[in-house]
Amino acid sequence: MKGEAQLPAERNLYLAGGFKDSKKAVVVRQNTHARVEELESDQEEEDSRMFLHIGHAVRTLDVKRVVIWSMDSDLAAMCPRYCSMFGVNEMYFKTGTRQKNRYVPLHIITDELGPTMSAVLPSIHAFERM
Repeated sequence: MKGEAQLPAERNLYLAGGFKDSKKAVVVRQNTHARVEELESDQEEEDSRMFLHIGHAVRTLDVKRVVIWSMDSDLAAMCPRYCSMFGVNEMYFKTGTRQKNRYVPLHIITDELGPTMSAVLPSIHAFERM
């Protein structure tokens, strides 16, 4: 149909939250969809749930590069911990405005911080905000 976009056959689209069952997660493929129990969660914070999805993608789909798009500095502070934990080769944090975007290379920051500092960074950030 004209004007109707289709999901390419090689792509999967994962959806979570927003369903009547707030724990529900599904994968949508070109002609079907299925529940993904591994991604079902009662976490209300989107950032925590997002890292659940990133971990799933790294483990099951062999994802090596991740781009996170957010204006939330709390989320940015959490990224090095998960970049290190998941073993992602490249993790970028996209931020900015419609006119000016930046991609912060979190994998480089993670390498510079090292595993210990990357692990405690979210706690330091949370304490600083008090």
